[in-house]
Amino acid sequence: VEIRGGKPTFCRKYKYVGYSWPTVNEDTQEALLTALQLLENNEIQLVQLYYEPVDFYGHKFGPNSIERKKAVKDIDSLLDLAQREMASRGLLDKVNMVVLSDHGMTSTDSRGLSVINLNQLIDMADIRYMVYYGATSMLLPHDGKLEK
Repeated sequence: VEIRGGKPTFCRKYKYVGYSWPTVNEDTQEALLTALQLLENNEIQLVQLYYEPVDFYGHKFGPNSIERKKAVKDIDSLLDLAQREMASRGLLDKVNMVVLSDHGMTSTDSRGLSVINLNQLIDMADIRYMVYYGATSMLLPHDGKLEK
């Protein structure tokens, strides 16, 4: 996608981790090392890497699951590798590494879980559009019904 006249120099096709990407750690490591080489050679100025297993396994098995904990250890090892490689390439004072998450995660077992029944709080006839009906939802009321 072009943004202000610029396009990415390199872009890899996104793979959904699911159960069909057994080499996710090796592929992420290879992408990381390639990116560091390109940074070292001043061929690129920005790298964005996405590591999905922590999110995937947290949603699939829960935040306290063995699978999610292993994924956290795996990304920790990859981040450690990134720092060691940046140091060995003389990039520590030249590259800023920022680690982001799009959301947190918590267990939602039935003990202590509060359920909010929207039907008891609002008149669903006042809602023009609703996205999702579960742990999260988005509501768009009809005109004039927002304050109600």
